[in-house]
Amino acid sequence: MKLTTLLPLMFLALAILTGVMAQKSRSSEARRHYKDTCIISAIGAIVLFALDIMLF
Repeated sequence: MKLTTLLPLMFLALAILTGVMAQKSRSSEARRHYKDTCIISAIGAIVLFALDIMLF
C-alpha cells in the first residue's frame, strides 16, 4: 500500500475515533472540541483522497 493512500485513511480513522469520543463525552466543552477535531479530520481526509486521485 502506498503512503499516499495510507495517509488519508489515517485521517479518516482519526475522524471516526474523535466522532465516537464526542458521543461518549460528558462535558459539553470536550464534546465541542471532539466535534471540531472530527470535522477537520474528515475535511483533511477528503482533500487528501482528492489529491491522491488527481496526482497519482
